[in-house]
Amino acid sequence: MFKNNTSSNNFVVRFSAICLSGVVLFFSLAEIFGQEKIKFAEPFRKCKVFGTNSGFSQTIASDNESNLIYSEDKYSLISVNLETNLENWKSQTVGKLDKIVISDKDSLFYISSSENEKQKMTYFLNSLSIKTGITNWQKKFVENVRLNQTENEDLIFLIKEDMFLLAIEKNTGKTLWANTMQDKILSAKSETDGQINILTKDKLLNFSIRSGELINDIKLNKNSVNNSLVRNSYLLLGYPTGEFIKVSAENDKNEVVWRIKTGGGITDLIEVKDEVLVTSLDNFLYLYSIDSGKLKWKRRVGGRINIKPLIYDNHAIVLNSAENSASIIELREGKVINQIRIEDNNNFSGPPIILGGYFIFQTFKGIYLFTNSNSECR
Repeated sequence: MFKNNTSSNNFVVRFSAICLSGVVLFFSLAEIFGQEKIKFAEPFRKCKVFGTNSGFSQTIASDNESNLIYSEDKYSLISVNLETNLENWKSQTVGKLDKIVISDKDSLFYISSSENEKQKMTYFLNSLSIKTGITNWQKKFVENVRLNQTENEDLIFLIKEDMFLLAIEKNTGKTLWANTMQDKILSAKSETDGQINILTKDKLLNFSIRSGELINDIKLNKNSVNNSLVRNSYLLLGYPTGEFIKVSAENDKNEVVWRIKTGGGITDLIEVKDEVLVTSLDNFLYLYSIDSGKLKWKRRVGGRINIKPLIYDNHAIVLNSAENSASIIELREGKVINQIRIEDNNNFSGPPIILGGYFIFQTFKGIYLFTNSNSECR
């Protein structure tokens, strides 16, 4: 009936629009390099740098072999082989590249925009071949549109003017269906059961992915929810007040199972097995039992966590755009087992990614690849 659905805190959205250059979107990349697996507790060193000092560098995708796709400005995409460091192709975008890019095994999907002499904006939805950098198709809009990060094999989803959800066929660029919401769309998320969940300020709406038909309309008891985690039998809801609640969703009920209060607005909810990792604007990271709401541990970090932590194996990599140090936290007990630092006059600009034996960080001085100090830097 329900599925995972996480909405970013309004603070994070505003901050990202100003400071963050992009969102990292990768495939499953654990075996694209012959390097040994990362050892989280051992020292790291900077191995490679891509991009420029412009503050616009962002990682985009990989072809699941050995090629990284990135941008060093807002108007081009570059594919580079990380084993040879040679450029495969470079493609200019039609207008300014938006920060969200979606990728699958064959194509990249992204929004670009241009402004005419009358200051009228035009938006383009683009499909680009990962192998060649050649445009597959392009779709034009006169209204403001943005890509949603919902993962689906056949469709991508656009949010238009904050109120409309469009399902677009990946192969052709044709609109399969479009639905209008009564309130601003805060998030949209789907996984494998053929449904997509739409979160507004006080409702959770459930639609069929293939037809766009409304399946469920759940009224939330409190307004202005920031983010949520949705499962078949329950909802986890985080609020800007720091309140965090579990709601039963069985038999169409909407009853609070437990209620918790943190010291700041909830920015992210990340499921980790039978527990949930909660990030808050009080500079703390919390791990709670989903079943009981019992706190397992909490860990203070260097600043407000405005970049979503990366979860890998039994570790969380935590950073923010105001600091130059990333903390590696072991999830069983919440201990900081390592840190990775960049220059004092540099900051992180987006989420990290792990590629084989590399940590990849987006920074305002370029894309940094770190590896364990005793590993080979190719």
